[in-house]
Amino acid sequence: MKKFKESLIEEIEISDIESMSEPFYTGDERNDVEMPDNDVWYEADSINIDVVIKTLEQLKNNGANRVYLYSHGDHNSYILTGVNCQEIK
Repeated sequence: MKKFKESLIEEIEISDIESMSEPFYTGDERNDVEMPDNDVWYEADSINIDVVIKTLEQLKNNGANRVYLYSHGDHNSYILTGVNCQEIK
């Protein structure tokens, strides 16, 4: 069985992702975005893909080869934790 070790490289929080202003967000109300199956995903907010790519490139350039990504729902942010995962021989 192979064994691996992860080393923390860096954790980056992207805050205030609700940068889409009206007509997408008005006050505390969010306009629904229709998905192909007529469902709406309320679990997390969308984020600008260019911001995500720039953050992933930063983590990679600093030595990360894997990333944990999770949302911080109470203040609309995403946390990307870059790690370097290596097989132990």
